[in-house]
Amino acid sequence: VQQPNLERFCVKIGNEILFLPMDEVYYFKAEDKYVFLHTYNKDYIYDSTLKDLESTLENSQFQRIHKSVIISTEKIHKIKRSFSGKFTVQLTDQKKSQFEIGRKYLGQVKDILHF
Repeated sequence: VQQPNLERFCVKIGNEILFLPMDEVYYFKAEDKYVFLHTYNKDYIYDSTLKDLESTLENSQFQRIHKSVIISTEKIHKIKRSFSGKFTVQLTDQKKSQFEIGRKYLGQVKDILHF
């Protein structure tokens, strides 16, 4: 089943539903039983799993880089390589969030980002 590409994401805040445009989303991060959607300076609980998100976001600017993180490739500031050979992505959000690229995802990330 081909899912339509999302233009925006819905997050519930109390009894309101907020619509966030796709280009305002920096990354999704799974913590415990929750997935959080992160914008430039805010975090929201997002009602989905990373697995479902990953299939919905196929062929978009979002890329899974770790078992618990999906980032917007358009929000990458830089990628650093450590002495141990691990790669870390730094985003352009307010906190300058950094995430290690998981070994399982490294090949795919390199193909997409051409580094």
